[in-house]
Amino acid sequence: MPYKDIQKRLEERFSTPLSDFYERRIIFWKDEDREFESVFDELELNGVSKIKLDGSNTFEVKMLLSVDDLTGNYLVYSPISYDHPEDNWLLNIELYSEEFRSDLTSLRMSSLGIEDTPVLRKTMKLYSKFFDSKAREAKLVRIGNSYSSPTQLHLDIMAVLAGAESGSISQILQKLLTDELDTASNTVIENISSFGSLPAFKQVINRFTDYPENQELDLEELASFILISALAQNFDESLLKGLESYISGTKNANCYSFVHEWMLSKDSKSYFELARDVERRLRMASRFEKADTDALLSSDVFPGIDEALLSRYFSEIGENVIKVEEIFSAVEAKRTQAWFAEFEDFYDCLYYAAKMQEFYLKYNSGFHFTKPQEVWKFYEDEAYLMDAWYRKFQLSFQNALSQNNEVLEESLRQAAETIEKLYHNWFLAGLMEKWTELTESDFASLGYVSNIDRQKDFYSSMVNVENKKGPSRRSVVIISDALRYEVAAQLRDELVTQTNGAAELTARQSVFPSITKFGMASLLNVWNPSIELNNGTPEVLLDRYSTKSTKDREKRLQTINHKSAAIQAEDYKAMKMKERREYLKGKEVVYIYHNKIDAIGDKAPTEKDVFKACEQAVEELRSLVKTLINDNVSEVLITADHGFLYTYEPLQEMNKISSKVLDNDTYEVGRRYILAPEGTQADYLLPVNMSHEFGGTPMVGFTPRDTSRIKISGGGANFVHGGISLQEMMVPVIQFKSKYKSKNKDFTERELAKIQLLSENHKISNLGFSLDFYQPVPVGEKILPAVYRIFMMDEDGNTVSDIKEVIVDKDSPNNIDRKYHVSFNLKPGQYDRKKDYKLVISNGTDIPVEENFTIDIALADDFGFDF
Repeated sequence: MPYKDIQKRLEERFSTPLSDFYERRIIFWKDEDREFESVFDELELNGVSKIKLDGSNTFEVKMLLSVDDLTGNYLVYSPISYDHPEDNWLLNIELYSEEFRSDLTSLRMSSLGIEDTPVLRKTMKLYSKFFDSKAREAKLVRIGNSYSSPTQLHLDIMAVLAGAESGSISQILQKLLTDELDTASNTVIENISSFGSLPAFKQVINRFTDYPENQELDLEELASFILISALAQNFDESLLKGLESYISGTKNANCYSFVHEWMLSKDSKSYFELARDVERRLRMASRFEKADTDALLSSDVFPGIDEALLSRYFSEIGENVIKVEEIFSAVEAKRTQAWFAEFEDFYDCLYYAAKMQEFYLKYNSGFHFTKPQEVWKFYEDEAYLMDAWYRKFQLSFQNALSQNNEVLEESLRQAAETIEKLYHNWFLAGLMEKWTELTESDFASLGYVSNIDRQKDFYSSMVNVENKKGPSRRSVVIISDALRYEVAAQLRDELVTQTNGAAELTARQSVFPSITKFGMASLLNVWNPSIELNNGTPEVLLDRYSTKSTKDREKRLQTINHKSAAIQAEDYKAMKMKERREYLKGKEVVYIYHNKIDAIGDKAPTEKDVFKACEQAVEELRSLVKTLINDNVSEVLITADHGFLYTYEPLQEMNKISSKVLDNDTYEVGRRYILAPEGTQADYLLPVNMSHEFGGTPMVGFTPRDTSRIKISGGGANFVHGGISLQEMMVPVIQFKSKYKSKNKDFTERELAKIQLLSENHKISNLGFSLDFYQPVPVGEKILPAVYRIFMMDEDGNTVSDIKEVIVDKDSPNNIDRKYHVSFNLKPGQYDRKKDYKLVISNGTDIPVEENFTIDIALADDFGFDF
């Protein structure tokens, strides 16, 4: 500060009116570095005496100011600092006097509101280069902290230089380790070296992680040290032999807290890449392979842990060892850990493989039924799930393969081979054998299975408005081509959980052959059905009416009810709301035709995507139902013309049958059916009587007795329909009723599943602790799964533990099965046993539940800087 400015400031200070009860003014000029000693010597102030302290005249000055002269104004120059206040003999005088500083550090401390103490002054001087930039100083101010001790000032300055948003050691370390791990190229190291203090930064790292500060900073080694220390917090240390130099021991909890916070942040991808790098350098994969399952379930510090666990289970499945309950527990544990989303498709494969094996263990002695109606009911109520699980497995399998994971691909393919055999060789073959055995005589004599609701009666029993009571006489029907029963079950569940409505699923027996032109005709108002040859190709007619096109079907519907219409789903969706409502106005029967599954599956180049098409179909149909609700439609029927069979693996020649087994010419041959002149005989194939169902050209049908295909030219033998398997013939019927448009007294508003704290002890005495929770009501049609975030919070609303996600979705009726055991880790810090802490249980929708806890742990939270 220039001489004239100092002169002016001091004159202003001495001329300022005195406070009450003061008769004079004493100002101590603090200048520990003696920067302004010469200025003091030259300074002249009217009416003010000058005293310079030199370390030997303290007693003399004390006598002068407190005894000899009690009225004179004094400017006392003090270049002396004391480590302990009690060593300062003039402290009592300084306390009622004023202080003056003229150095740049003092001005900066004053402008930043930093308390002017020796330790903070020392810290400010350490970072003098930092404060040369107004931009850096402004960023420090934006952090918004006040400083009464050096620790937070150190951290906030480092945060600015690291580009972190706050002075959190976790954020600073994250910025450090997401940059180049070559120290010479690391931006954070460069900034701190140029404008901060690298020794102080190394000390911060040491105090937090225990990484040695007395050696050159190697960022690759630091990353390894932090991650291995974090792993050691919950991992079996016997598996970390040889890595002792990478384990902090006393600061493992700090490292775990840092890693966990980073894994759950928006920048988790950068942590994933860092963890992969450390895995490779330290060859962690071989250690994870040797770990027992419990050890692999206990940690998620490295993604390689998940790979080791998955690879182990897939390899066992490949050897036909499927540990059902163990797999369920493993998936349950992993789905709330950091890398579940990264490996979700692999975990889904594991889960659905276990579900299929669980079904196998329940029925591995065979399907012991004596009536076809029993088999039908068994499939309708339970066995359809095997088809659903297989479809879900294959979807996840194909998605997993697309990720090109070299560690898991081979074992996953081996597991898939086992699942293929389980599904095709046991389930499909066994169920089809029993179904064929019990239905053969009915098909041969009647052409259908007796005492099972039939597709041909769909219109008369469910659509015909003459059978409806009340003011609503409109029937809106969605017919989705090849909507298999198990896919419809998924749609039913999603309609129940994602709309304000109720949905009931039943099934009907399709007509033979289970193909589009026969099924679509059977869903109309069936009257005088016949098969006529058109240029040698069988065509289905109803009372001489063609049923081939949408317009043909509309005409047929209008023969019974002239207020009928038929339209393609895409055309209906393309209309604006006003246009749709106008279209529906005055109509009593509306058929909407949807085609996604069959359109994909029936083409050889795309049949491998049929399971993806099933998911798309569910989504499109759910959207269509919501559109209809918005169009004031209160009830919707959803059904299909037929189902389908699909297996992933290419069929062997032994699974194909030549059409030459017939002793006559044919009218039409599909992969699962043959239509031939009446009187035709065939070896191996099951005959189906057509005369009971259709008039017109006399003919007989044939179909394989198992899931074999009939050889025809062209590709596409995996996706098939036309036969008599339950997967092909059981067509779904969903009856959906909207809450808003129907007077459904049984309707229950949907709500999220709840979770309650079960543990009675509300005192925490260790950084690591576990709590038990309970789900009071099982998930069902109107109790929806929910994801809860659970954590500890202090009185100021700061999160003081890791945040655990708990997926509350158990549907078991047994209370003991709806229990959750959750492990937590407190963040290192200072806890006051006299204060209240809260366990917060939040699902992001309902008001969070808070439970009071006490924490009785004493930990220092200051880094104890030497700078």
